[in-house]
Amino acid sequence: MITLPKLKIGDLIEVAWLDSSTTDVNGWQCEDEFIENEILMEVKTVSYFYGRVKGHINLAADKTLSKEYKKLINRRLSIPLGCIMNIRKIGEEK
Repeated sequence: MITLPKLKIGDLIEVAWLDSSTTDVNGWQCEDEFIENEILMEVKTVSYFYGRVKGHINLAADKTLSKEYKKLINRRLSIPLGCIMNIRKIGEEK
C-alpha cells in the first residue's frame, strides 16, 4: 500500500491511480472474452486533498474563493488507497 506524504486539508496534490472501468461491450458477451478483458485505466488526477478515511482519500477538483460562498467544493472523488500508484504534493492551502 502507498505511503501518503504529509498532507493538510486543502493541499493541492497529483495522484496517479488505477480506475476501474466498464467494457465497451453492451449486452451479452462471451465469458472467455470478458475474463481476458483489461478493465483498469491508469489515470492522473490533480485535486485538493480532503482527508484520508477508512482506506481511501477524499479529493475535490473545485472550491469556492468568494466570501459569500465559503467552503463549498465540487467534483468530489474518493480513491481507494490500494488503487494509488503515486501521489505527490503540488502546493499548500493558502
